[in-house]
Amino acid sequence: MAVISEAKLLKKILLKDETLGRPPFLMLLEMFGDKGIAYSPVNVWKGQRKFTTNFLKSAGITKFSPARKELEDLITNYAEDFVDHINSQGNRVILDPSEALTHYVSSVTGTVLLGKSFSRDDEVRKNLIHNLDIAMREAQLGGPLNFLPFLRFLPKYRKSLTAFRDTINKIRKSLSVHINECEKTFSNDDSTTNFIEAFLLQRSKGGPPEIYSVDNLVYNLFDVFTGSTETTISSLKWIILYLAQHQDVQDKVRQEFVEVLQGEVLEMSDVAKLPYTQAVLTEVSRIRTLVPLGFPHYVSADIHHDNVKIRKGTTIMSLLWAIHMDPKVWDRPEEFRPERFLDEEKKFAPSESVLPFQCGKRMCVGDEFAKMMTCIFVAALVKNFKIIPCESIPIDFSAVCGLTLVPKPQKMLIAALVLLVSTFLLYIYYDNQKHLPGPWNVPIIGYLHKLDPVSPYLTLTKLAQKYGPIFRLKLGLVNIVVISEAKLIKKILLKDETLARPPFFMLHEMFGLKGIAYSPLNVWKEQRKFTSNFLKSAGMTKFSPARKDLENLIKNYAGDFVDYINSQGNGVILDPSEALTHYVTSVSGTLLLGKSFSRDDEVRKNLIHNLDIVMYEAQLGAALNFLPFLRFLPKYRKSLTAFRDTINKIRKSLSVHISECEKTFSNDDSATNFIEAFLLQLSKGGPPEIYNLDRLVYLLFDVFTGSTETTISALKWIILYLAQYQDVQNKVRQEFVDVLQGKTLEMSDVPKLPYTQAVLSEVSRIRTLVPLGFPHYVSEDIHVDNVKIRKGTTIMPLLWAIHMDPKVWDQPDEFRPERFLDEEKKFVPSESILPFQCGKKMCVGDELAKMMMHIFVAALVKNFKVEPCESVPVDFSGVCGLSLVPKPQKLWDLRLINGFTTTSGRSDKNSEEFMPIETRPQAAKMGEQVTQMMDAKNKEMKDETSPGMYGRSNENYARPNGKQHGR
Repeated sequence: MAVISEAKLLKKILLKDETLGRPPFLMLLEMFGDKGIAYSPVNVWKGQRKFTTNFLKSAGITKFSPARKELEDLITNYAEDFVDHINSQGNRVILDPSEALTHYVSSVTGTVLLGKSFSRDDEVRKNLIHNLDIAMREAQLGGPLNFLPFLRFLPKYRKSLTAFRDTINKIRKSLSVHINECEKTFSNDDSTTNFIEAFLLQRSKGGPPEIYSVDNLVYNLFDVFTGSTETTISSLKWIILYLAQHQDVQDKVRQEFVEVLQGEVLEMSDVAKLPYTQAVLTEVSRIRTLVPLGFPHYVSADIHHDNVKIRKGTTIMSLLWAIHMDPKVWDRPEEFRPERFLDEEKKFAPSESVLPFQCGKRMCVGDEFAKMMTCIFVAALVKNFKIIPCESIPIDFSAVCGLTLVPKPQKMLIAALVLLVSTFLLYIYYDNQKHLPGPWNVPIIGYLHKLDPVSPYLTLTKLAQKYGPIFRLKLGLVNIVVISEAKLIKKILLKDETLARPPFFMLHEMFGLKGIAYSPLNVWKEQRKFTSNFLKSAGMTKFSPARKDLENLIKNYAGDFVDYINSQGNGVILDPSEALTHYVTSVSGTLLLGKSFSRDDEVRKNLIHNLDIVMYEAQLGAALNFLPFLRFLPKYRKSLTAFRDTINKIRKSLSVHISECEKTFSNDDSATNFIEAFLLQLSKGGPPEIYNLDRLVYLLFDVFTGSTETTISALKWIILYLAQYQDVQNKVRQEFVDVLQGKTLEMSDVPKLPYTQAVLSEVSRIRTLVPLGFPHYVSEDIHVDNVKIRKGTTIMPLLWAIHMDPKVWDQPDEFRPERFLDEEKKFVPSESILPFQCGKKMCVGDELAKMMMHIFVAALVKNFKVEPCESVPVDFSGVCGLSLVPKPQKLWDLRLINGFTTTSGRSDKNSEEFMPIETRPQAAKMGEQVTQMMDAKNKEMKDETSPGMYGRSNENYARPNGKQHGR
């Protein structure tokens, strides 16, 4: 035996007439006999091959055959039947497509060769395919008989050989029945509709009897039917497996079909326009060679080639597997890389070293027929379905090697893509969006089916890594452009054309069109101006006269938070979330509603409880933002009703607070909270379309929700990371001790706390509070960096991807506060950190949130050592709704009773936070006079000597335990 493993050499050898013979392999002779095209002597083979080639040409396998279109339509019909069958199984079904694939492929060959269209329940077809499978398996088991034929006399092999012969005879008998049926209806009028009739016609015309005999027809039918079905089915199975394993490849193939076919079915003339698809099919045929050992040839006379003599009687083995996996020809041959068949211009570049159908004069006669079936079935499958491997079972590429290399049976998750929509609409979408890269989207549902339902930002981040910092996709009916670069998102969101909000159904339901979050631009500008001026006058800016009062207000509640944990006992295991929520919302409640809540206040509990429900329901109903018609389905209708009821409860509660404020409000230019400031503008004749009580309810909801939810979530994440990283917690604590020297934190101290700033920045980076950002809507076409974004597009600032970009952050998955410190250990802020988004519509209360975070963290870390429970590790996965919220979990806190020792040796036990609450000195008294608020035109306050913000009467701001706010 001579084994050839080089393509160029194999082609030269198999083109010689001396290598046209077949070796006397027992099992192959038993299977194919010496009368068909596969294994007959050369003189018979030439006549059989000529007939078979002429028939296939007339049937349409050549490009310019008159019957080409009919053959394509025939294959397309069966491919569509295959699609219909899978659709009938359900929208998302786990199945092994092998049986259905075998049926529809064999139906194509059955029609072309036998003139018979099989039904799926046809017993003749079932028996024929079943016996073919057995024959292939028995041929593999009896392989040694090809080389040691005397083994057939041993019981083990004799039994296998007998079973093998019986199976082959059953197949031939079945084919003989089809021939007999054709003979009964055949008329000698030069018209034929299938292979059998074409053969009978040649016999009737006096073709050579050694070629055109019914016995030869049976063997020839067996060879052609087996070759055309087995290789095509195996090839398609491998293609399905590789598309399932490599989702990015599947997406690119689908995208190419959509862009080239424009809603039409595939015609073979389109294949030349599908370079990537050709590359994929070629790569599959390379990496999983259908006939790894090739088909053997026999040397009938001595031959010489390249100074090598191959003697007569030698068997030539074409080792196609080695040719396709040769590292001298293929870079990393074991890797699946379709791109190896594309040139620099992304055009298909075929290789002479790929020989899926072998080569030479005896190469497969039906190679073009197999290619047609493969291309058309793949197009039908990929255009209509997403093929996903089962989560619990990895794809097995090991295969079973018989005469061909066949995948092992395995199930796939096949999800329907095209649902009640014209693919023409899909083409129109792509035509409008082709200026930007992005994944293939399905009509109606877009890319929704591929988003991780728990962490959609992770799916989109992977797309950003693939398509770059700006890409397009469609979520449901909404055209989205995703931005994942800080510099680019700043440019885009500074444009007036991106100030609007998209018509997202659930966000409309939640925020309405009357508050600062989701109102039209003309309303938003006035609402933002009012809110910004109020927060400035309340002390949010560094040089505001009320700055000290605001800091003291936050300190009071942070101190109460410390007292609460102290009251639970030393070394207690608890989840601080509930207490943290209470004291943070108390800051917002005092500032916005003029009300200090007690921890048992039912109004506060109901307000927070309903806010939690809203956030949860908003997450469950997120699909309604993109497919609003789903609200008519029972599942979503029920959720939407509950969502609306909860929103109404919150607004009703806020209306009650407004009514209480109205009763005590006097129009004397004094205001102690957000409600009174709004009522003051209303009384001064502010524009009624802006200053009315209905808008106040919505505005209050927006500001209260924004100021509490983000701050609470941020503090929870900070606590978790400090618990997990004890060295970081110790450094933060040490910095507080060294800088504050026993005093409470004031915001003017923050620049002296570089490490603390670095820690808070790193937490806001590694756990982005709003991973998907807040959406913007493009009101007119815009151009940024030579990219056009069309009117009507929704802009999604993908903050998670910005904060986890490996091009910006070294090892972004690691928690490393030091990345925000320079060589001198000074804090270095980054322009790529956008915790509060950016642009003209960025969060108006960012400074208030920062104040609360710093002061609460200082109070907590100076008083407690926070550690995770030993038995339960810290869970950093989070729950993604409108914001990314940590999962509830308990932590172990250890009170530092003996104080914390600084590096200088000074004890910190005299710090205010370590003193009993009764003996703590007051940090500041409330102002005795009210703040002069904005005039009718919302002008900035000019009187910088005006008194504090929180002091119409100190008793109005009494703490729940009777003590006034002040330490």
